[in-house]
Amino acid sequence: MANDRFFITDVSSSVETVDWDILARNHVLGAVVKATQGTHHRDKKFVEHFTQAAAMGIIVGAYHWCDPTNDSESQAERFLDVIGNQPINFMAIVIEQYWQDWDEWRESRSRGESKTKKIVPPDEISDSSSRIASYLSQNSGLPLLVYLRVQFLQTYAAPVINWLPHYKLWLADIPEETSEVTTTWPEFATWYYPTKSGPELPAGCHNWTMWQFTNNRFLLPGIGGTKASLSLFNGTRKQFLQFARVETFE
Repeated sequence: MANDRFFITDVSSSVETVDWDILARNHVLGAVVKATQGTHHRDKKFVEHFTQAAAMGIIVGAYHWCDPTNDSESQAERFLDVIGNQPINFMAIVIEQYWQDWDEWRESRSRGESKTKKIVPPDEISDSSSRIASYLSQNSGLPLLVYLRVQFLQTYAAPVINWLPHYKLWLADIPEETSEVTTTWPEFATWYYPTKSGPELPAGCHNWTMWQFTNNRFLLPGIGGTKASLSLFNGTRKQFLQFARVETFE
């Protein structure tokens, strides 16, 4: 494994158990833990995942799933309230939701369909997520990432591009993952490390901070039988620590 290669994982309550010691010993330097969704949902595993990861020396961030059908300021306030008592190193908001009705979305997924009929207008997705990002930036001293996929942006939320270049980007650019792979961390780092230099960038954006390159293929030790969701940081270990505002002593 290249000397400075490291990974950042993201987890939610969909990952029941994590052996953070195994991850820490295999170059997982950071974790982004789901804290909230919309105005009312608090992830039931947030405190457990955060506490256990931090105990292993992993740099921990928290993320909020933006629901464009809920009040923006209330979402941001709820997120800050939930993470307020935890020594979080950075924050992220996830912009992925284009559907208005969760029940319809679940039904369409159960039928193997990828789209729903009740769609949130692109302007509303943009306005809602922009307000959340602005509120968090103004009311927290933590670094903030905006997570999305370029295809989602182009299809459902084109107006987001008007404000997106002002934020640090966590971009999902994941190859089509059809075959499940069970492997070890050393083999993964050697044989499955991304070969391209970075993710596709949205129009008008010239850099990325984190790149989620896999989330539905690899079964790796320590992640409770769940397929690993992993990202790279655009920089060295030292630069990641600086981004997360972790004091180092040389």
